[in-house]
Amino acid sequence: MVDETQALPLHGELDGLRLYVSHACPFAHRVLIGLALTEAVHRLPVRMVEPVMGPQGWVLDPPDARTGATTLRDICNLAQPGFEGRATVPMLYDARADRILSRDSMRILRWIDRRFGRGADTSLFAPTLEPELGALSRFIAEAINHGVYDAGFATTQHAHDRAVERLFSALALLEKRLPPRPSWLFGDRLTVADIQLFTTLVRFDRVYHTLFKCNWRHAFEHPRLWALAQRLHGLPGVADTVRLGDIAQHYYRSLPTLNPSGIVPRAPELPWPARSGIAPQPMVPGRGALDTGGATASPTRFSSSSTSQ
Repeated sequence: MVDETQALPLHGELDGLRLYVSHACPFAHRVLIGLALTEAVHRLPVRMVEPVMGPQGWVLDPPDARTGATTLRDICNLAQPGFEGRATVPMLYDARADRILSRDSMRILRWIDRRFGRGADTSLFAPTLEPELGALSRFIAEAINHGVYDAGFATTQHAHDRAVERLFSALALLEKRLPPRPSWLFGDRLTVADIQLFTTLVRFDRVYHTLFKCNWRHAFEHPRLWALAQRLHGLPGVADTVRLGDIAQHYYRSLPTLNPSGIVPRAPELPWPARSGIAPQPMVPGRGALDTGGATASPTRFSSSSTSQ
């Protein structure tokens, strides 16, 4: 069973621990970036699931060498016979005890930051930025990370319109928060909030704009947010975590309610820098500067409501 109240191991051997992730999933992507930034990717055993989900969810191909499991659900059943929940990534698993340690991306990312990071001065969860960092993180999670899903899976016009309006108001608010020069959301300090934002922005134009009908604007039409995304993409190791092919295959072929044909549309390639420089931004004919008219609230104060994944 999953015991999210149990502390994750901050010391000792890593033998037996397995981290199940997907390049396609935005929540697992947070964890992959944390591994890349702390260089823990070379120390913690990581198992990738296939980008296209099967009838039982995430697929293991080849099967798990120890157990013969062919799906992530099979692994969950080892930990909890008759498992009936959602077999989601990321998942931190103790293979020695056949126990799920956590399926919460933020909890796993915080553990990676504490276990493998370089201390409080560079922590992605900078304690000196609290409580604002926590509030901004929750705002991004609720309005943007989950906001695209609220829009994409809405079953009424009213629900879709509300979700899209909230999503683009949130993006406009963050665009307004950033200065003209390339910057993180907290100036010179990279935080978990930047990573949360990045994993949605990098998927936005390839998937959410079309499949989820979040098409008021492209991500690249928010120039300051786009510069932040490109800057993060250029950090050492981060580019290797971005697999746009896997992302497209996952969304367009794993969600038959939204795309019954399973057709993956072709799309123009957007420029991403090989390193930390900013690549030229694509232009859309006839579009003017970003209108942040609806975002009149202070860009440095956010709701304290909570969302987890």
